[in-house]
Parts: sequence; structure tokens; C-alpha cells
Amino acid sequence: MKKTLFFRLVTLIMILLNMFFIFRLSAEQASVSKDTSRKVTEKVLEMTVSDFREKPEEVKKSMVKSLDGKIRSLAHFSEYTLLGFLVSLHLSLYKISKIKNASLALSGCTVYAIVDEIHQTFVPGRSFQFIDILTDFSGILLGIGILASVIFLIKKATKKSAVS
Repeated sequence: MKKTLFFRLVTLIMILLNMFFIFRLSAEQASVSKDTSRKVTEKVLEMTVSDFREKPEEVKKSMVKSLDGKIRSLAHFSEYTLLGFLVSLHLSLYKISKIKNASLALSGCTVYAIVDEIHQTFVPGRSFQFIDILTDFSGILLGIGILASVIFLIKKATKKSAVS
């Protein structure tokens, strides 16, 4: 098997796994999703606030409540940053321009984000949130930008070593 074909297959599998992960989280009922989010927020607070475990329950609950929405947004952002990166990486393995790569990755991932939000309307307690699409879109842009930066730096380093 050619190296390029192998990398195309690997990146495609990674994309599908990421999409499955996103879909699975979106399929959680609201109560399960909130519980998962609360547990993650508690872990973040335990790792970042030295005396979090010793604080009174009411203080811990208040801290979790104030941070939970930010953690949920960061999760959305991160999932789609990875998706944008992987889709752009996959497309970079084909003979298409950088602009077409970025356009296809951005539009394809954004469509997936919209479909994911529509999917949530069928899950008990969940709803369509336009702000989530904007958060996802921002993550997609970052993922594409990270890959473009990495490719630029690799090419720059390769040219320097070829000249030396």
C-alpha cells in the first residue's frame, strides 16, 4: 500500500472516530450530559484549586455552577478544533489548493456542527443552540489554522536544511 493511501485511510478513520465521539456526546440525554459535565468541572477544579476538596459543599457547588458553562463551551470548541484539524489534514493529502482545502474543511465541518445541533433536538432535554454552532465554527477555524501553521513551519524548516 502506498504511503499516501495509508495516511488518507488513517486520517479518515480518525475523522470518523472524532465525529462518532461528538455524535455520542450529543446523543446523551440532558440529565446525563449535565452530570458528565459536572464531573469534568469538578475534576478541573480539583486539579486547579489546591483546597477545593476541603471547601464546604455549598462553596464547591457554587464554584462548579459558575465554571460549568465555560467547560461545556471549551469541550465544544476542542472537539471541533480537532475535527477541523483532522479534516484539513486529510484534505492536504490530495492535490488541491490551500484555499480549497480550507474552504472544504470549514464548510464540511460547519455542516456537521449544524447537523449535530439538529440531532440534539431529538434527544430528551436537549435543544438547538446557535451559540454552540458559533463556538464549533471558531474551533474549526483554529484547527485549520493550526494545521496551516504547522505545514508552513515544516516547509520553512525543510527549506533551511536543504540550503545548509
